[in-house]
Order: sequence, then structure tokens, then C-alpha cells
Amino acid sequence: LSKLKQPRGALMEQAFCLTKAGQNKKAIDIFGKLANQYKTEFAFNFYYARALQQDGQNTEALKFATRAHEHSYG
Repeated sequence: LSKLKQPRGALMEQAFCLTKAGQNKKAIDIFGKLANQYKTEFAFNFYYARALQQDGQNTEALKFATRAHEHSYG
């Protein structure tokens, strides 16, 4: 079971909504928590990297994009 108070899918959807509402810092916080808790999950690392890149944090984004690539599937 998840150690998070909310299911991880619900948290990801919340972060997507925050991004669309222009609340990028809050979205980045959520994506970051998910990416760091689920280090081998492609989606969390990918979306965190994208959010960081859109925020201009390119060096940090590259770290998580690389992790997403390492754990990609398909």
C-alpha cells in the first residue's frame, strides 16, 4: 500500500490540474514527492522533469528525465 495519504494517481491528477491553473510551484512539489518516492516509475520522473524544465530548472530536469529514460517501458 501507498505510504501517501492520497493514492498516487490522484496526486498526479491534482498536479496536472495545478499546472493548468498556473500553480506550477505547487505542481512541482507534488511531482517531486512522487518522483522521489517512486524512483523507478517512469511517469512520475517524466512529468516531474517536464514540470522542472517548464520552470527553467533545466539541470534538475535533466536528472529526472534521465531517470525516466532509464525506467521507460514499451
